[in-house]
Formats: sequence, structure tokens, C-alpha cells
Amino acid sequence: MTVYNHFLFSELFFQQIRDETEDLINLRATLSTIRDTWRYYLSPPLDCDQRIWKPQAPFPADDVNKLRTNIIEQIFAYLELTYDACPTDNRAFFLYADWVKDDRTGICLVLPYSADIEGRDPRTSFIPKGRNYAQQMLGLLHEHELDWGVLTNGRHWRLFHKLEISPTDTFLHIDLERIIVSNDVLSYIVFHRFFSHTAFARQDGRQRLTLYKEQSDEATQIIEAHLSAQVEEIVRHFCQGLVESCRFADQDVKDYRTRIEIYKNALFLVYRLLFVLYAEARNLLPLDVPAYRAFCLRDLLIEIRENHKLGLNYEDEHAIWAQLQELFSLIDVGQPEAGVPAYNGGLFDPSRRSFLTQHRIRNDYLQAALIRLSTVPAHGKSYDQDREPQPIDYRDLSVRHLGSLYEGLLEYNLFVVEKEPRVVRVGKKNTQYLPLSKAGKVRANETILQIGDVYFSETEGERKATGSYYTPEEIVEYIVDQTLGVKLTELKVDFYRTYKIEHQLGDLADTPLDIPAYQQIQQALDKQFLQFIYDQVLNLKILDPAMGSGHFLVNVTHIIANFIVELLNDTPWENLEIDSDIATWKRYVAEHCIFGVDLNELAVELARLCLWMTTAAKGRPLTFLDHHLRWGNSLVGTWLKDVGVYPLAKKKDKQPAFTLPTDNFQTQLDQVLMHFQELYAKNIDAVEEVREKANIFNHRIYPALQPYRELLHVHTGLYFGNGLDETAYAQLGTAINDPSKWAELKTNRLNYLLERSREYVSLHWELEFPEAFIEYDDSFLPLEGFDIVLMNPPYKEARRGSETTYAFDTARIGNLFAWFIEIAVTLLSESGQIGTIVPMSAVSTQRMKSLRRLLNKRCSELRVANFAWRPAKVFQDTNLAVSVILARRSKGRKRLLTTTYNKWSAGQLPTLLGQLRFVDAADYVRNDLWPKIGDPTEQEILTKIYQHEHRLSDWLASVGPHDAKLYLKTAGGLYFKLALDFEPEYIKNGQEQRSSTVKVFHALPPATPQMLCALLNSHLFYWFYIVYSDCYHLTSNELQLFPIDFDIIEKSKRQTLHDLGVELMQDVQDKSERVVRRYVGHGEAQLQQIYMRRSRTILEHCTDVVAQIYDLQPEETRFLLEYDAWLRWGEGIENEITALDG
Repeated sequence: MTVYNHFLFSELFFQQIRDETEDLINLRATLSTIRDTWRYYLSPPLDCDQRIWKPQAPFPADDVNKLRTNIIEQIFAYLELTYDACPTDNRAFFLYADWVKDDRTGICLVLPYSADIEGRDPRTSFIPKGRNYAQQMLGLLHEHELDWGVLTNGRHWRLFHKLEISPTDTFLHIDLERIIVSNDVLSYIVFHRFFSHTAFARQDGRQRLTLYKEQSDEATQIIEAHLSAQVEEIVRHFCQGLVESCRFADQDVKDYRTRIEIYKNALFLVYRLLFVLYAEARNLLPLDVPAYRAFCLRDLLIEIRENHKLGLNYEDEHAIWAQLQELFSLIDVGQPEAGVPAYNGGLFDPSRRSFLTQHRIRNDYLQAALIRLSTVPAHGKSYDQDREPQPIDYRDLSVRHLGSLYEGLLEYNLFVVEKEPRVVRVGKKNTQYLPLSKAGKVRANETILQIGDVYFSETEGERKATGSYYTPEEIVEYIVDQTLGVKLTELKVDFYRTYKIEHQLGDLADTPLDIPAYQQIQQALDKQFLQFIYDQVLNLKILDPAMGSGHFLVNVTHIIANFIVELLNDTPWENLEIDSDIATWKRYVAEHCIFGVDLNELAVELARLCLWMTTAAKGRPLTFLDHHLRWGNSLVGTWLKDVGVYPLAKKKDKQPAFTLPTDNFQTQLDQVLMHFQELYAKNIDAVEEVREKANIFNHRIYPALQPYRELLHVHTGLYFGNGLDETAYAQLGTAINDPSKWAELKTNRLNYLLERSREYVSLHWELEFPEAFIEYDDSFLPLEGFDIVLMNPPYKEARRGSETTYAFDTARIGNLFAWFIEIAVTLLSESGQIGTIVPMSAVSTQRMKSLRRLLNKRCSELRVANFAWRPAKVFQDTNLAVSVILARRSKGRKRLLTTTYNKWSAGQLPTLLGQLRFVDAADYVRNDLWPKIGDPTEQEILTKIYQHEHRLSDWLASVGPHDAKLYLKTAGGLYFKLALDFEPEYIKNGQEQRSSTVKVFHALPPATPQMLCALLNSHLFYWFYIVYSDCYHLTSNELQLFPIDFDIIEKSKRQTLHDLGVELMQDVQDKSERVVRRYVGHGEAQLQQIYMRRSRTILEHCTDVVAQIYDLQPEETRFLLEYDAWLRWGEGIENEITALDG
């Protein structure tokens, strides 16, 4: 292939570049010049007629210096780039976009003309250690802090970008030799666009290549936005077709169990189609082999698009379904003559989804779904209006995005309209599905679902608009880098130190190349590196206990595989027996290191799909993942140490009913761990051996601990009211170690209880993932755990009276994310780490106090980064301030590192994450609230103001003289907290009222309302409020925390503060406006709108005086005056200030 874009740019964007043919005359001339130089030195390729031309000055194919000097550098000169030698690698040179060589914009690594550009060994198909040229290029980019690099052997040219998630496997490939032989001007246009001065030069500090990446991403986002908008409609068509099939088979679709099966299998059908679309687009399935083309999805979709264009139908109403089943069967069992290996793993196994073999979907439903899944109509048009929609190239879509598309549907249930039509009424907070008879007037933009139509919702009548909490890629990358990245660096440093690697490399440098000791040292080092990878790196255990589509786990797979390949190439010599192919190591990482749990069975399947697509390699079976991706409730389960004491007994009566022998369990566990070693020893690239892995897990590993699993199911069931009394509970202990007794007890008593336990899907961590808990002390306390827990847990309130509260110290919080954090801490190994993103309430509210205490107690180092929701936000579909919490469990010194309350503009989140600043905030924790500070100046300010002993609340009372009233706005107002000495006008439906967000206090002497207004509206209090509050509500917490000794402040300063308060209040009054607001269904209100930003000068004077009271230095006062200044005083901010309305 002359031009091959291997995921570096979206195909949609790339095609646009290929179509740009302006300046064609000059491009033809440049190609002609390159061709003349080429023919002067190089022979035609071997597969061409050697008489095409004869070189005038040929040189040996392995002479890199002559290739570089005569060909590569000359070509760059024709492309108007200058160059200079790279001091750290004599094969490489820097690229410059200017003649004086001030602007270093890239690097080029030159290989011998005869070298394979991938470094692949034809004998083994490995990319041997020392020949991974892409990794060598990446190393140079990192070493010299450049983003773009060119790898070439003269014949082939590859463009690499350092910042890709899998940088060695993401590139643009150009066969320049083929372009020259065939005089292919159109392909040369692509070469010129991406390898010339125009591409590498900077404009306003940014390279055109970087702009290309952004434009490419924007093109991809168009496709992603389309699929996001269509995903529900796609699944709806599949469900509608299955509903009709069930009715034809006399199955009752009113039965919720039938509807569950329909919904699950519709999504599973989508998963299969996504895999095929992805695999065909990425050449994992061989579209160039006629035997496969006879079944392929691509040609079927072409046919469907033609039918859509012409309005045609198949004669057989199930023709599409039949062809899909043939395709799925082919992929499941494999067919060597079609070039299709058996993609095992269960995705296409008909026995795993018998429902889809018993039912069929009609062509009309399939065609409607497949058109939406595989094409995008012209902008602003529907599929009815555009009969030739543009095909989607699934090469452009990342695995992580495909996961996000369908993750949102996992929480819903399928419903079928019965009895009468339903009106779909979309509101801001929910979508209602109202019976037509109760819907009232139907608006023109509302949809009416007819009897028999399907829809997706939490309940039959309502679906809440909770917003999407799918973790943005930038946040996932940041969390993974700050946990796993740190861990990998620590492991490498420890490895180098323990094995004295630098010392050994020094010995090697001092050893003559021609004596046996030289190779012996190399071989010994290679052996040590491999041993480190298998014993340390692949032994890492990374868990996501709320994995959803596996977003975190996909990133982890990339990062560890990248680390391994980089490590193998730390030493430059070749070793043909060590494979450094990134694709191979991704598969090892996924099998060894990745652990995930989700309560939704469909989420487990989706995560498995995403990891399969991440690790899929042409001609190789799917990675075995069943042992580490598990369905279950991460919050419901029992630890072995807690078994034996009847949990429902009164505290004073709690005596062990039995003791579980640790030695018996350890013996069983050791057997299981041996079976795991047997599993991992099987070849990951041989279909039969991967199937044997599944057999080992299903028939040796999982059953071995089943009696203990059943014991813990029964114990957990006590909290859910399974009715087992204390006497019967004691019998469990006598039977557990005797298989015959246990079987008898199950038959007589336990089978019914075990059947009931399926309702709460309990998961017992030690038994589900025994590899993570390989050893116990005499009290059954596990001595190991997970190295890293990464998650974006659900932000949901637990249902009242939840049985799961028995397990948590944070039970009274009642929100699931707090319980997930607690279970994560419990699951960590001695030096394990947590990385999570949660609502900022975890940091800033009294409700979450027990969570913060738990983290302080059980973690030695906490890092907390805080993010606002205006003007930009982390979760695009919901207004939520969030905190990224990074915690380490170790025995080191306790530290609490925090950032400020970060605010940023749209598109700036990646830059912000790269510039986060932390300071130690442990000394400034008050009332168990973690401060949001990230600058040493903030530490200094807090130190000074806390020298005051009284608190603001000491000068406030709920009752007092009328002329001492102070009015505080307690909610809203993102950039100002309003304190007034007058009550703003508020007239609702003709009656004077007080806003529900205004609270009245009375000033206590020597404080006056005016002093308090000057203080509370100052920059200092605004900053303090941000530091300790939830950044929306002004509560008693902030009033009780803020220090101020009015009684010892000099009288003159009090008077100055009072006078400024008087001036401020008069100015605010003068610049306020009366406005009328109308509320749907609630009449209207006339209110006095306050614009505090219009009094900026007086506010700055107030701040100056307040700063003097606390003896702040000029630079500290300046910090306060500049804090959030771009938001508080910037143009266009006025509309963001919440008024004193109701």
C-alpha cells in the first residue's frame, strides 16, 4: 500500500487532505527532482523491470551514512527543511523549519535501505529487542522534547507523534519508492503535505501537524456525535425486531424476564457488530480474501446502503439476519481458507446467547439499525432526506469512545407500550412517558409511541436526566499516569538499584567486543530485564471495581505495554529471541494485570469487548479475560475473617459459632494458584491453548473454592433476611471442610438460600480474585491486595435502609461513591494506590466527614485536585464540581496535598492537568474540611488569618436590633457572595416576600452590619469561601471558620471598615436594577438585581483595609485581588452573577 494511515489521523480528515490538489504544478516539479536524485543513486526495486533506469553512483544497501547524505537529507532540502546532526544517535538528525536552525521542530531516524522499517524478523514474525525502530524513534522524541518524528529507510517513511496513547503503533506510512516508480503524483501530494516545511513549521507557536491532529479529532468528533445521537435508535430497532419475534413465538413480552432477555441480547448483537466493524476496518478480518468477502459485513452494508438509496427490499424478509448468522458462525469457529482464525472468547459462541439462535429480526428493523450504525447523513438531514449517507470508517473510532457510546444505555430497562399510546415529554430533569389520555395537550415537537413500540427508561413512566458521567479521556490519562505511571517508575528505579544495572552497563562498556564475556554480559542483562517484567511488571494487579465499559482498564493496558516495550529497548543491542512487539505485550498485560467488576452483566460484556478490540491482533485468538472480568456487586460480600461469628447476634452475645481453619483454606488456595500458573503458561497465540485456559479456569480454578464461596453467600444473606438461625449457622463450620457433609447440608438447607443470594449478586473479593490475596495470617487477614484501584464510581444515593451498610464505616453517608472509596482502600496492598474522580462534596461538606477521616487514617499520602463546573466543566452533560483523589497506603509520613479550585476555559483541560500545583494542606484542615489551596501564598495567608482567635459567627446573632441586620445570600452567585445591610426588594405575584436564599443575621458589637458587609464582600472572604465551602452554598461552616478579632482591631481601622461598608452599600443600591422574572406555572416576581462587579473599586479598597487587619504583605494582597479576576471582572461575566431572586 503506497499510503497507509495507521490511526494517526481520522480517515475522514485524511481523505480531505488527499483531495487537496492545489499547487499541483510545483508538487510535480518537486517529485521530479526527488525522482532524479533517487535514480542517480538507487536501483529500481527488485519486483520491477531493472531496465527502467540504472543508477549513476550506487552505494551498498546497508550504508546508512550515504543513504542519509545522498537521499534523505536531499529530500528534506527539496521539502524546504534544514537539518543538523543529533549528538546522541549518529543515525538521526534534527529537522528545522528555518535556515538559521533556531526552530527545532522534529527529528529523523535513518535506517539502512535494506532494513525492514518495523524491524520484524521474517523467521519468527517477532520485532526483536534492539530492532524496534519505532520505539527508538519515540525515545529520541522524549529525550529531545519534540512531538513529531520521521522514521525512514529511504524506501518507506513513517511519521510518528509522541503524544498518542500507543505511540509506536500509531503512524502515517508512505512508500516513497513506489511513488517514484509509478510517478504517483496523488500519493506524493500526501507525502508532501505531511513531511514538508509547511507541516513542521510553527505558526503562533504551533506546528501545522499539530493543527492537522486537531482538525482530524474534530472530524472524528462529528462521527462520534452522530453515533451518540443514534445509539438509542439503533438498539430500539433491534429490540423492536426481537419483540415481534417473541410475539411470533408466543412469548409474553409483558413478562419482565422476557423484556430483560430482549434488551440484553439486543445489546449483545450490537457488541458483535461493533467487533466486526472494528476488525474489518483494522484489517483483523481479511477483506482481501475472496472466501471471507463472501460473508463479510462490509459488502452486506454496501448492499444495504444501495437498498436504502433505491428503496429496495429483499425477497426473504430475514435475509440480512441469515447472512449475519453465517458471518458470526464463521468468526466463532474460524476458517483457514478464508484467512479467519477462530476468534474464541464467547462473543460469537451461539451457546452463550441461545436467545439469538431461537429468534430472528426482520430486514426492515435490521436495515434501519445498520444504516444508522454504519453511515452518517448530510448535516441537518435525516435518513429519509438523505438516501446516500456517508459511510463511517470505524478505523477512526477509538475503542474508548465505542465503550462510552453504549455505557449510557446499561442503566435502562426495556418497556413495551401497552393498552394506549404514550406521549414522550422531555423536560430538563427527566423524560416522561405519559399515557395519551393523561398527557393533556400534545405539543408539536413531542413524539407519540404507538401500542407495541419499545422505549428505554428506569421505570415505566419516567426516565431521569441524570447527565453523563463517562470519564473524559484527559482525566483517565491523568489518573492513570499519577498512579500506575508513578508505580512503574518506582519499580524501574528499584530494579536498576537492586540489580546494579548501571554498574553492569559500565562493565559492558569496558569489555572488548570480541571476547565471549561481552555477549555473556548482554545475555545476563536481557535475562534480568525479562525476569523483572514477568515477576514485577506483569505481576501488577490493577482493579476497577465499577468498570463500566473498561475505560480505565483499556488505558492501563496501553500504559503497561508501552512501558515494557520501552524497557526492553533501554539497552541497544539486538536479541532475536525477545519479542518487543507492542501488540504481543498488550495481550500479556490484559491477561495478567487487568481486573474489573461491574454489577451490570452487560457492562462486563462491554468491557470485555473493549479490551478484546484493544488487544486483537491479526491471525491470533482473542485474549482470555474471563478470569479477571467478573460480574458482581462490589459493595456486597463478606471477608473470610468475618465468618464464624453470627452477625445478627446482640453485641454482648457475639461469640464465635465456629472457626474457619486457615491451614485448610491455604492448602486449597495454593492449589488454585498453581492452576493459575498452569493457565498463564499456555500460549496466548494458539487457539487451542487459549481454549485450554478457559477450561482450566472453569473446571479447576473456579470450582476449587466454590464451597467457601457458598459459605460466604450464606453469611452475606443473613443481612438480607435469609432467615438462617444461629444454630443452623454453627453447622456451616462443621461441614465446610467435609465435601460430603457440605453437599448434604446444601441439599437439606442451603440450596434455597443460595438461590436467593443471586438477587444481590454478592462478590467475595478473596475468592473471586485469589491471585490478589495469596497469603493470610492466623486471623485470616490477607497479607496482599491490589496494587492500584482506579475508578469513577457511581454518584448515587443508596436506597434508604440499604442492607449493604453493615460493611462500611462510612455507612451513614449514604452515597455509593463513598462506599466504593472505602472498599478500594480495604482492597489495597500495603503500598497500594487509589485513583478516583468523585463529586467535590467529598472534600468540602460535613456530610462526607467520615470518608475524609477514613482516608486520613488509612492512607499516608493524599493528593486532591479540585475542578469547578464554570466556565468549563469536566462532565459536559452535567454541572458538577469534582475532585480527583489520589491516595497511597503506606507507612510513610502523613501528607495531604491539594490544589486550588481550578477553573479553566473550554478546551484547556489537558493544559491545566499538565500544570497542576499542589501544596501541603494538612496544617490548614479545619472542622475536618480539606482546604482547596495550591499556592504557597495561600498557606501564608491562612497562617496569618488564623492568628485571630474569634470566628465570624461570634459576631452574628439570630436576633437583635433592627438597625443591626445583615442579609446574606446563602446559595448561587458563583463569583460573588453577597452580604448587604438592606433587604433587596422581592415581590412575587404582587406580595412582598423574602428570597428563600437570603438569611438574616444581626451584628454584635463592636461589629456593625456595614463592617461585616465590607469584610464579607472583600476579596479575602471570597477566596476563603472558595477554600473551604462547596463553592455554591454559604453555610454556617464558613461563618464558624472565618477568623476575625473585631474586639482587638484598632478603632480607627474598624471605623474605616465601617465607612467603606456604608459607601459600598450605597454604591450597590445605586447600581442595582429592578427586573421582572416570569416562572412557568408560578407567576412572576419583581426583584432588585444586585451587580456587585459594578462596585469593583470600592471592593478593592475594602480588601486593602482587610489585608491590613491581618498584616498581609503586598504580594499576598495582590494574590487576593487577582484571584479569579478573569472571571469576576471579565467582559461578559455579568450574566453569570446570580441575583437575589427566589
